[in-house]
Amino acid sequence: MPRPTRRKPATSTTPSLGTSSRPDWGLSMSESAWYAVRTATRRERKALQSLNEFGFTAFLPCETRWTHDRNGKDVAYSPLFPGYLFVLIRPSEIHDVLEIDGVHDFVRCIDGSGEAAPMPIPAKAILTIQAEERAGAYDRTKSKRRVYRPRKGDRVMVEAGTWLGFIGKVLATPRGERAHVMLEGPFGRGVTLNSDQLRAA
Repeated sequence: MPRPTRRKPATSTTPSLGTSSRPDWGLSMSESAWYAVRTATRRERKALQSLNEFGFTAFLPCETRWTHDRNGKDVAYSPLFPGYLFVLIRPSEIHDVLEIDGVHDFVRCIDGSGEAAPMPIPAKAILTIQAEERAGAYDRTKSKRRVYRPRKGDRVMVEAGTWLGFIGKVLATPRGERAHVMLEGPFGRGVTLNSDQLRAA
């Protein structure tokens, strides 16, 4: 298959909130949105590099951890969502991205026509992850803070994991370190989360 046409180099990985944040598929072919991309195992950085080389704006959130070997302790950076990264593109560029080295597929969901289509990610969710990363939310080398203990009825924000940035209400705390939370918004649903993933909203 032909390789995608090389675009001008990407100059920024942080778009303004003007980027579409609609959770539906009502996008024109020229309207940019964020999408989640599945990569080859442990090839997230290669896919990121390839996307950037072809001029696409891509974002690979990472966490920081300590590693230990015979020489002592060192800092290591690893993808926050192993096997995935985010790319800002127009719907007309979806097939071009699929031709990029290291990219396997998009995260898909059934759309209104019954097709498994690449699902746009709200820009606000990406900006939240970027802000949390800059603030050190994924830096595991820092001293552990006191764990928040949610109680039934508390309004909370998710600080880590799949539902990062979502607001919800605690329905129950059946096992101390866990909490049942009803998320707000268009993706509202009941989820069970660790207490250390939550903070008071």
